Amino acid sequence: MVQEVYIDLYFIVNAGMDFLCLALTSALLHQKPRRLRLLLGAGIGGLYACLSLLWGLSPAQALATDLAVISLCCWLVFWRRGNGVGRFLRVLGAQLLISAFLGGTMTLLFSWLNRLKLPMESMGGEGLTVWILAILAPLSGFFTLRGGRLLGRGGKAKQLTVEAVLLGKPITLRALVDSGNLLRDPVSGRGVIVADRDRLKQQLPNALLDDAYPTDHALACRLRLIPIKTAAGDGVLRAVLPDSLTVSDGKTCQAADYLIAFTSLGDRVEGFDALCPPA
Repeated sequence: MVQEVYIDLYFIVNAGMDFLCLALTSALLHQKPRRLRLLLGAGIGGLYACLSLLWGLSPAQALATDLAVISLCCWLVFWRRGNGVGRFLRVLGAQLLISAFLGGTMTLLFSWLNRLKLPMESMGGEGLTVWILAILAPLSGFFTLRGGRLLGRGGKAKQLTVEAVLLGKPITLRALVDSGNLLRDPVSGRGVIVADRDRLKQQLPNALLDDAYPTDHALACRLRLIPIKTAAGDGVLRAVLPDSLTVSDGKTCQAADYLIAFTSLGDRVEGFDALCPPA
């Protein structure tokens, strides 16, 4: 049996689906990769789909190759300096789930169109392919947009507004709930909000922000040292005890007993000022 495949359309369809999967993954994980990276990852996915037509791989080999290519695309799109293995596996898992969902949705749509017994026989060759794409494209776009809105709603539930007073100076932080933030003060047992150091420059004096221990007794009483473990080894985060602190999820606002630690977050939480521990 010989099947005719238009390689340009095949590339466009697969690259487009890969782009949608990568974009939805970035929305789900609150990351904003550069558009050029998204296009590069989608292009590699589309190229691999075309090359796979020429390879005679066994099911096990095809599965292993698929995972390797998806891992490569995720690394190219989402890799940032300082990211650990755990964060990469989280991205890869989200990409695999979204790809499986969209792939299953497209399969169901194609099966449903076949059951309608539309008059496709009268159209042959390229016309048939383009006609099918014309039907599937807006449908897939609709479901993708709906899925993106659902992911956005889920993401909003994990965003918090932190209002604190530090040494008499108020500050408002846009924070993201991070399930991996399990830091606690070993003395008091308080949870720790990790904020970007640059956002606290106007609220905290250099004596607290710098690595040196403050000589002023009042400032020293506000300083807390939080032990942390990273891939590079053990370390210590400097944290401060706020005068007061409230946390709001957009519906309720309540006082919370957190310490605020400060470090350079860089672009790891782009669009946010801090990472909150899970409730």
